[in-house]
Amino acid sequence: MKTETFTVNNMSCANCERRVQKALALTDGVTEASVSLKDKSATVTYDETVTGREELKETVDDLGYELLLPQN
Repeated sequence: MKTETFTVNNMSCANCERRVQKALALTDGVTEASVSLKDKSATVTYDETVTGREELKETVDDLGYELLLPQN
């Protein structure tokens, strides 16, 4: 399992926060997702053998938000 925190842009309300959190939590391989509107972030614990950063980004981006991937 890997836990990472990502910046999420374009969230403007509590409903946005809930929507992103639900979508991430329902992603195959994700065991925990916590999203903060205040911090503009998402902390996700996931199984790297099932999903990865690109899939998490696609999940959030498809909702109309933007998940930023770390440069490392």
